Amino acid sequence: MYDIIKRILKEYQLNGLRSLVDSGVSEVSIFFKNKKHEIFSRFLVFILKASGKTTTADEKCENKYLYATSEKINVTTNGQSSHPDIQSAIGDWRSDPRHLYFLNQVRLVGRYGLGFSSEGELIWDTVANSQYMLNSILQRMISDMGVIRTYNIIYNAIVSKHIDIRNSEYDYSLSMMNTNSNNYYHWTVEYLARLRGVDSCPEVSNDEVELLLLSSAPQYVKESLSILGFKSYQTWNEDIEQIDRLIVPDHTFRSRHHEFGIAPSDLEWVRKKMLNNLSTKSNIKNKRIYISREDSKNGREVINDQELNAILNNFGFQKYRLSELSVRDQIELFSNAEIVIGPHGAGFGNLIYSTSSTTVVELYGEELPQGKFFVMLANEIGSDYYNIRCQVDDNNIYVPTNRVEKLLDNILTKQIR
Repeated sequence: MYDIIKRILKEYQLNGLRSLVDSGVSEVSIFFKNKKHEIFSRFLVFILKASGKTTTADEKCENKYLYATSEKINVTTNGQSSHPDIQSAIGDWRSDPRHLYFLNQVRLVGRYGLGFSSEGELIWDTVANSQYMLNSILQRMISDMGVIRTYNIIYNAIVSKHIDIRNSEYDYSLSMMNTNSNNYYHWTVEYLARLRGVDSCPEVSNDEVELLLLSSAPQYVKESLSILGFKSYQTWNEDIEQIDRLIVPDHTFRSRHHEFGIAPSDLEWVRKKMLNNLSTKSNIKNKRIYISREDSKNGREVINDQELNAILNNFGFQKYRLSELSVRDQIELFSNAEIVIGPHGAGFGNLIYSTSSTTVVELYGEELPQGKFFVMLANEIGSDYYNIRCQVDDNNIYVPTNRVEKLLDNILTKQIR
């Protein structure tokens, strides 16, 4: 393996990336057949970094606008003995300052809009300043397009070949694309929050900005943008185009591999804008909400749902399948919530619309790698957070209903006091 890597590097140093693609791929693909998506994506990242073909939006911007300063939050779990993922969230977190960067002549490449400068440098901010995220994007591109086409399209961006100029009626473009932007939690908490900078910047108005969306963007993406007041959006063509003027916000990306605090003021901006822009109120007024995952395709369904639902009914809870609700109804549901309980899942992203008076109870799989998304989100909005550890069976969970009953008794007794 070491000899193969040495030959690859030598080929690249002597003859460049295109020669490497033409002559080296067949040799290494035999060796790496079973893990080629991961191996080739990591190798391409290495080549870009080793050749100096990376940069940042701050280095390339024509100008920038600071729209929010650093904020500190303290994360607690009400003294519970918690899952290690939850326990690791406890303590002080600080968000980074957030800027808008205004860049000229940026090439967006592939399905997820990797950004390259006019000098052929990868702009890290277009992949959330995260090597993990860049690897994820490249692996998806290789899986969808194949190794050769992925390398070719990136090579063209670097050497300025076969690049179309995007004709747009808008003054600016802003990419809302990534491998996780079609996930309800990430979209609601991270991507909508990025638009705060555009909304507050005196140099640009919302109707001057064209938002670029994945061609596979779900309906809730467009509905939430419309409610937020951003109605100028287009689906991306997934190829390679040069954008005359691109706005790149600092990206508050969070995953199990890339953790940091999301600013409470960004979440509050989304909440206020969405609630203020709702023209009519829905009929959903239940204060105690049970989020069901019985229609989930990704596991974490409650095995003993009937037993759990009977207990929750005694406490006045109403069960909801969020996939059946519009964004508008989900906002109304969570903004009026007194207590929210349910298995770990993207629907908890709606906590962004709740208040500090909302209590959160997360049903957490004992052996499932789920991260600390919602304990942090609950603390960022000032809510009390509790979790109940559940047994796991084939990626689904068995909820200890006696513990649920005891916890709800304690929570409601505390609220009465």
